[in-house]
Amino acid sequence: MEDNSGPNQPAAAGSVEPALNPGRAHSGRATARAWAGILLVVALGLFAHREQLKFGFLAHDSYPIVLTSQVESAGDIGSLFTERLMEDTFKKTYYRPLYGLTVALDAQLFATRDARGYQFHSLLWFAIAIAAIFLLAQRLLGGSLAPTLVAACFALNPALSDTLPAVARRPESMVAAFMALGLWALLKENNRAGLRPNWTAALFGLCAMLSKEPALVWGGVAALLVWMRSSRRELGARALHTVVAVSGIAIALLAVVAARAHVLGGLGGPTHKGVGFNPSVAGAIMHSALWPQATGEPNGFTLALWCALLALAVFLLVSANRACGNCPLRIAGATGLLWSLAMSTAHAVPGAYQPWYSYQAAFGFALALGALLCAGWRLLKDRRVLEHPLLAGAAALGLIVALNGARFAPLVRDDATWRSADRRMRHFLQKLEQRIERAPDGTRLSVGSMPTQIKPRSDGIGVGGAGILTVRSLQAWAELRFPERRILVDHFRPPERAEPDQVLVVIEELSEIDLEGR
Repeated sequence: MEDNSGPNQPAAAGSVEPALNPGRAHSGRATARAWAGILLVVALGLFAHREQLKFGFLAHDSYPIVLTSQVESAGDIGSLFTERLMEDTFKKTYYRPLYGLTVALDAQLFATRDARGYQFHSLLWFAIAIAAIFLLAQRLLGGSLAPTLVAACFALNPALSDTLPAVARRPESMVAAFMALGLWALLKENNRAGLRPNWTAALFGLCAMLSKEPALVWGGVAALLVWMRSSRRELGARALHTVVAVSGIAIALLAVVAARAHVLGGLGGPTHKGVGFNPSVAGAIMHSALWPQATGEPNGFTLALWCALLALAVFLLVSANRACGNCPLRIAGATGLLWSLAMSTAHAVPGAYQPWYSYQAAFGFALALGALLCAGWRLLKDRRVLEHPLLAGAAALGLIVALNGARFAPLVRDDATWRSADRRMRHFLQKLEQRIERAPDGTRLSVGSMPTQIKPRSDGIGVGGAGILTVRSLQAWAELRFPERRILVDHFRPPERAEPDQVLVVIEELSEIDLEGR
């Protein structure tokens, strides 16, 4: 992709953007600083989430994915790309073959009854995502301090473990990593001889789209980023440059959509509430990523937040172009906001809100917030705050957001709630395991109450609600623990009695635990 703009160009007169020396960017000292920044922020992220290696699977999709993604031979790998994920047991229509392939590897390397190997693998993807956003930020902003700040804003965001552990969200880490690397590839200054597609970016995009459904929207973010960074001044030439640069991504997108439609009989996904778009849901997702400990429930405020961020993203998109001179900070801010808006919108299409959807929004916000803080620092350093009052005010708000996030960052927050959730889960499963072992086939076991989550504290300290168990994760646990027996776990409309060769586990009540009321 041909691109003569970006952080390696001299800043325009009156600009608050950093002017970087392209020769120095490739020096050994700069490379050493970049590696130091990557290692530092990855180490911080892993240290912050180190406790999660000790947890069981808890209430997330790992058990169902482990259950349905085991591959017995190399010939079975193709089935991950041609079969519906989790259809038989959980009646869902997902298509995540690349994610399934990574878990199939876990099934071969680790005992699926022990979560530690799975959690370690998931933390590895989390580390890759941190490094990927560092590389993307470095290509947008240059240097090493700014990318370190951006990556730290992501790695230490409390939203990543506010309702589910970060390791529970491996597909989100994979999507974030592949999307960031795809945008990083798009920004590589090559193809100067002429126009041609960027196939490296297309490959990363293909991997992201095969990891989880929301990545289907990332092609739009890639196109807008190419548009902003294009050196063409004429509208037609810029449009042609953008179309050609992302044509490979478009081909990959069409291939994934065609494969999904063939396997699922449509686009699939969690559309049990009907397909539509609720901007309040998208606003709630971004709210929980932007302001940790937020209630996150869709309401009028979250709708206003979505509209305000959309307007800001459009403003940055319009202003961050070649005509306004070199503006990597504005381009980085616009890219981050557009990323968050796109991913939140993709999650909001089914119309259902889940607080852990904020993971992808947090990735985009880290890029936008880091760019905003860098702009504010440069204004202070150059003593030009009064010359750019709007930018200075926005940077001040960004600093407030960053400081609020730091209060609840997993680096300083105690994981007592998660440890309690893990103990509750293990105790419940141990007792249920003993009952199933003693029950002959044809037995209907009634379980009075199953703990689903720990409520957040009223004072806002700690996580925003720790997930413990779900009906489908309990079903998967039963099938993994007793592969030689037929176990059915039901709650909503359980049968009156078990079949002769089956043990029916009926959950009478789904309970939430209030630790403050003990």
